[in-house]
Amino acid sequence: MYVYANYDVRKQRSPARYLLLLFYIPFFILMAFMFKSCFVSPKPLEDSCGTGIVIEDGAGVIADEEALGESLEAFWKKTGIAPAVITVYNEQWKASYKDLERYAFSAYVNMYNSDEKHWLIVYSIPAKGGDWSWEGMQGNDTDPIITESRANKFTDKLQKLLEDESDVGVAIAKAFDATTPSIMDSYVDGEMVAVTIFVTLFIGIHCFFMVFYDPNRKYRGAYEYSEMQPEVTCNYCGCKYIEGTGNVCPFCGTAIPTGYIPQNDYRM
Repeated sequence: MYVYANYDVRKQRSPARYLLLLFYIPFFILMAFMFKSCFVSPKPLEDSCGTGIVIEDGAGVIADEEALGESLEAFWKKTGIAPAVITVYNEQWKASYKDLERYAFSAYVNMYNSDEKHWLIVYSIPAKGGDWSWEGMQGNDTDPIITESRANKFTDKLQKLLEDESDVGVAIAKAFDATTPSIMDSYVDGEMVAVTIFVTLFIGIHCFFMVFYDPNRKYRGAYEYSEMQPEVTCNYCGCKYIEGTGNVCPFCGTAIPTGYIPQNDYRM
């Protein structure tokens, strides 16, 4: 194979390029921390204000508050998250709030102000009976423990129990009892894993092309072809190549007449 160039294709990149690896050291350290943060081992929250569990049965649907309190307290002791359960009649909030979610948010703020270490469950039912509804509201500081997937699992569990149990307190207690044993288990943060993979690939590819990639590596075995042979010169682009290696210009594809010897010709 013939290679035409106006420079020595056998010349390799300078070894000094490996000094560029120093530039990537901070990024490698960042990726190590990102990889570590993919594996989360929750730690109990510290109680900043001393507020314990709260049970307010305004709708009178909880038969045994003491049993419910024991379940809530067990969750609190294990996680540091103080849960609260409020039951209300629809008529108490429908005149001022569009939906139960907005009422639950307002109730959380009124109870805890800026304390983001609680988990509030609001259960609502019409005063004359009928279809009930409920809403959960958790503080921002609880996110590492009550993750989205765990919150969804609790939601599904509580919803089913409320449909099956005649007593609201029993249903909520059972939902917490089912959640407490595994709530502090370690888990993998899927979103962080995706971000870490993206950053690692980007930095890795960038580092490869900047430091390790050498486009002339394949020409290491090339040698200069010094035999005197007539050349073909392209009338269109002016480039030259050795006669007999082709009937068209390898640069532009135009048929050209013969000329003279090229400046550089390397053969592999």
